[in-house]
Amino acid sequence: MLPEWKQICSKKISPVYLIIGTEDYIINETKQLLIDNILDGEEVEFNYANLDLEEMPIEVVVQEAESMPFFGDKRLVMANNPIFLTSEKSKNKVEHNTAKLEAYLNEPVDYSVLCFVARVEKLDERKKLTKLLKKTATIIEAKRPNENELKKWIEAKLHENNIQMSQTAINRLMELTSGQLTTAMNELQKLMLYSFETKEITIQDVESLVVRSLEQNIFLLLDKMIAMDIGGALRIYYD
Repeated sequence: MLPEWKQICSKKISPVYLIIGTEDYIINETKQLLIDNILDGEEVEFNYANLDLEEMPIEVVVQEAESMPFFGDKRLVMANNPIFLTSEKSKNKVEHNTAKLEAYLNEPVDYSVLCFVARVEKLDERKKLTKLLKKTATIIEAKRPNENELKKWIEAKLHENNIQMSQTAINRLMELTSGQLTTAMNELQKLMLYSFETKEITIQDVESLVVRSLEQNIFLLLDKMIAMDIGGALRIYYD
């Protein structure tokens, strides 16, 4: 678990968050953790806003954050795709009054949590607003993990669910999902459901249930062809 997740789960909530990266698993898990630990179930309808900055100006986001909670103590505002913090060009050419955001970041309200989700590798560090946001926000990096980090993610999820899985099976899962965290965790969820009663995921389970990437299928197809296993090669081809 990320240290920032531990802070959220212990109710130590920051007024502003910034999620940077393209790993969907970390982005989606962070969003859900914020919802679960800031809002009660019934409050989500009234005090949660999920906005796209490719569709609306930053002033709307700030206005949402400054609005008082309705039937609750806190508001949670998600601001997706802050392209004005990057060097990319906005497709929809929405005009943003970034001075409004700058003023808010210098004095955020205590009854709202504002979370920016930037699905990019990095922001434009030359921009004054980027520097201010990174200075005032709690930053959560949604980057692709290396091999050792991915293994730790998998092992932590297994431990959390009290399920056994050999290192051979873990390595095979990582191989079949090409080291992609989001794909690996989705496939692991399926494997855990399958092994709910036995509490153990075997290498056979991984081989049978994990969806292979196109790259993995090509390698397996070549292996079958070299071995002259025409039936096996055709099954992979048709898949």
